[in-house]
Amino acid sequence: MGEIVRYKRDVWGEEVILGVSWDLLWVVAVAVLVLLAAHAIIMAALANKKIEKASSEGRRVLRHLSLIHI
Repeated sequence: MGEIVRYKRDVWGEEVILGVSWDLLWVVAVAVLVLLAAHAIIMAALANKKIEKASSEGRRVLRHLSLIHI
């Protein structure tokens, strides 16, 4: 796999990061996919909790309240 991080000395003699190995790109891609999947599952679970269940009479829809006051 080689070096993960490459270092170099700058003009003042301090060690600085020159670059990161491309071999780690698949690790980042897998981590992003796992986080997206977890986020989707959590949001779907939270959305199911917030849904109002319809009663036997049905839901009351308040769409045209502004027409009553005309």
